[in-house]
Amino acid sequence: MPETKKKSTLAQLKRAGLYTVIAILLVLLFFWVSYQFKRYHRAEAERLMTSLREYAKTYHEENGVYPESYAGDDPDVLKPGLWEWSILTADADEFVARAWMNLDRDEALDVWQVTAKKKPSIINDDIIEREPTSDPRDIGWGLD
Repeated sequence: MPETKKKSTLAQLKRAGLYTVIAILLVLLFFWVSYQFKRYHRAEAERLMTSLREYAKTYHEENGVYPESYAGDDPDVLKPGLWEWSILTADADEFVARAWMNLDRDEALDVWQVTAKKKPSIINDDIIEREPTSDPRDIGWGLD
């Protein structure tokens, strides 16, 4: 009887070890998928902002002012996505556009900005603390 008890305990320990390894792998998989999701959507925002900037520069070269709205046909801008975006300022000298979404479902919006003079950049994410209720369409918001 003691031999059977040892085998049964050993089998239980092996099973527990296997379950622990599986649980650890599932946790790692969850974090990897979450990271890839954020990485994909940040790249999507950068493409969107780059497309808007290129459109604005071309429009400015042809018309002498930056566009107040988008009238192009770039699929990166036109495709429905999770990012909301808006052209905030446009005149003869300046162009500011922003895109925003909540990548990780917390209180802080992830906000990208592009201007006539600067490439797309993140101006708000979980590292930079802003008021969660701030409206990214407010031109003064996010400019320190």
